[in-house]
Amino acid sequence: MDFYASLLIGKTVRSLRMVGNGGFAIMPDPVVGNRQNDLITYGLSLARALTNSSELVGEVYGRASTRGDATFPGTETRGQVAFGARYTSGSGRVDGKVFLGLMDVDPRVGFSVGFTYVFNAFTLP
Repeated sequence: MDFYASLLIGKTVRSLRMVGNGGFAIMPDPVVGNRQNDLITYGLSLARALTNSSELVGEVYGRASTRGDATFPGTETRGQVAFGARYTSGSGRVDGKVFLGLMDVDPRVGFSVGFTYVFNAFTLP
């Protein structure tokens, strides 16, 4: 069983939103069931509003193994840095980013696009 715990913090100063997180993870060896790897997790993101509906965003996130080079498959040190933009109109949001891998096992370069629709699923009395 994987276990993750993180502490999240965020602060907005004028048009800049900063969010950080740090924590730890316990991940089992997928080959030998009685071994585990303990990892330190981290992340930092910045979002800068350009207008009321558009933002530039950037983030770095990953995990660091406490075992050094003696990791198990799937529990190694990983990390990525990403840059992108968001555009919001009404209840919809379109976003896109380009990301770069920080470690040898990470993808070297990639991109992602997304769409979010915000709605009220239910109202509490």
